[in-house]
Amino acid sequence: MKKLNGYWVDQNNNKWNIGIFSEETAEKNSKSLINCSGCSGCSDCSGCSDCSYCSDCSGCSRCSSCSGCSDCSYCSGCSGCSGCSYCSYCSDYKSNPSRICKELTGTCKSLAMVYWIGDNIQIVFGCWKGKSIEKFRQKSKEQVSTDQLPEFMKFIDTAEYCIKNI
Repeated sequence: MKKLNGYWVDQNNNKWNIGIFSEETAEKNSKSLINCSGCSGCSDCSGCSDCSYCSDCSGCSRCSSCSGCSDCSYCSGCSGCSGCSYCSYCSDYKSNPSRICKELTGTCKSLAMVYWIGDNIQIVFGCWKGKSIEKFRQKSKEQVSTDQLPEFMKFIDTAEYCIKNI
């Protein structure tokens, strides 16, 4: 363990902020990481890379403050997820959910994602998150420009069809 730029850094470039973690805690956390690299503030994970403040995850990449997840990427604040990508706070997805994603341009260019397991639905687009296709449809009608709205409605109709028929 070495001290570098305000962090305790281990041999795999995992690091812990000196202002938050003692050297003893950083060493303990380092020993709890198995084949992880470039992570910051994490503990009890295996096979992860470039994650921040995750705990008990496996095979994740660039996730933040997640727990008990597996093979996720770019997620944030999730719990018990598996195979998710670009999720935010998507707990309760303990198995790999069905999903449909499309890059859409609203006030910003972002990936619209609809996940479902049975009747349990989660929709994420930019900073908006919800559990209802109808609420997503209504929010889109309220906030998306007239020229971009048809693309949103087509995606929402496709997602609704997939949820009912897949």
